[in-house]
Amino acid sequence: MKFYYILLFFIVFISCTKGPYPIEYGRNKCHFCQQVIKDARYTAEVLHQSGRYYVYNTIECMLKEAIQNRWIDSLSSYALFVKDFLQPHEGHFIEIRRAVLVYNPHYTNAVQGHLLALSHEEQIARLQGESIKLSFKAVLDSLAQWHFLKY
Repeated sequence: MKFYYILLFFIVFISCTKGPYPIEYGRNKCHFCQQVIKDARYTAEVLHQSGRYYVYNTIECMLKEAIQNRWIDSLSSYALFVKDFLQPHEGHFIEIRRAVLVYNPHYTNAVQGHLLALSHEEQIARLQGESIKLSFKAVLDSLAQWHFLKY
């Protein structure tokens, strides 16, 4: 009987969590492209207000699915999170509208994209190669033109 109380406690605790969930690298699959998620630097996550969450291999995967499913139109119901490229194993995610989004062809993710996220604009100087800072709207507009593409 004690086991059931402990189980109930954990279910209630987990369902009340408001932030992103930890990703099991090498085990979880991207909700969009179905590839196994291996590189923490590019990962992203969508959290619905109901508690349902989806993990993604890349920012591009997350945003393409968000565009296709019209989650972008209802961001009050969904929270989109990205990992800080330079600090991926520190465990924290950044809400995408607060992140600094950068295009840098020197870095290539699992779906051959070059989009990455940083916590602070000053971090751009630490990247190799030429970086282009992008607004969230510019990234959405760019991906919306290609949303029909599958990997």
